[in-house]
Amino acid sequence: RARHTLAVLLKSDPGNVPAVQLLVEVSQRLGDSRLEQAALKRLLVLAPDSATVQNNAGRQLVQLARQQLAVVSGELPRSWQQARTSDLTHEEASRPSGTITHAAHSEPADSPQTRALDASREAEIGLTALRHAVQLEPRNTEFIQSLFGALLENGRSDEAAIVLRDALQTNPRDRVLPMVAARFHESRGNEAAAIESYDLALANAPGNRIWHRQRGMCHYRNGNFKQAAADLNVALTRSPVQPQMAEFQAW
Repeated sequence: RARHTLAVLLKSDPGNVPAVQLLVEVSQRLGDSRLEQAALKRLLVLAPDSATVQNNAGRQLVQLARQQLAVVSGELPRSWQQARTSDLTHEEASRPSGTITHAAHSEPADSPQTRALDASREAEIGLTALRHAVQLEPRNTEFIQSLFGALLENGRSDEAAIVLRDALQTNPRDRVLPMVAARFHESRGNEAAAIESYDLALANAPGNRIWHRQRGMCHYRNGNFKQAAADLNVALTRSPVQPQMAEFQAW
C-alpha cells in the first residue's frame, strides 16, 4: 500500500526528492533490491549537486551490487568467479541489460554471466556517484573514505591509492587520512610509502605512541634500524597498548 501511494505521488511529481528517498526506505523494508536500485539512481539524477545524496546513494548502490554478485558467484564458472568488477569494459558497461556479450559469446538475459555484468554495471554507477561526491566536497574525509573503501572492495587498489594520494594533498593536516594511507601501504608491503604516511600523521600528532610504534615496525622491516630503535624507544615507554612479542624482539 505504501509503495502504491508513493508511485501515485511520484507520477504526479517525479522530481520530489523526499518522496524518492522514502521510496528507497520502503523498498529496503520490502527487500525489493531492483526497486531500491531504481530509486537510488533516480536520486542521483534529481540531486546532482548534493554531495551527501551522491555519497549515500552511491554507497548503497555499490553494496547492492556486491550482494548481487555474491548471490550469482556460486553459479558462475571458475574463470568468472576470479574476475573483478574492474574487468568490465566501457563498451560493456554502456550496453543495455540483456544484450551483454563476453568472450565473443552472446549471453541470455537471465544467465549468471549477464546478471554478474549487470551487477558490475550497477557498482560502476555507484562508484561514479562516490567520485562525484568527492569532487563536490574534496575536503570531506567521510566521502573520501567511502570512495576509498568501495574501490578496495571492488578490487581497484591502484585507483584507491590515487584517491588517497590526492586526498592527502588536499587535506595535509587531516589526522585520519594519513593513518588510512599508512595502514593501506603496510597491507601492500610498501614500507617506504607507509613510513611517509606515518611521518605525516606524526607531524599532526607528534605525541601518539601507537603511531610511533607502527612506524618503528615499518622502519624495522625496511632495515632502518636506528630509526626503528628511536620510534620503538618512544612507543614502548609508558605505552597505553600492551606491546607484542615481535615488537619487543625488534626493540
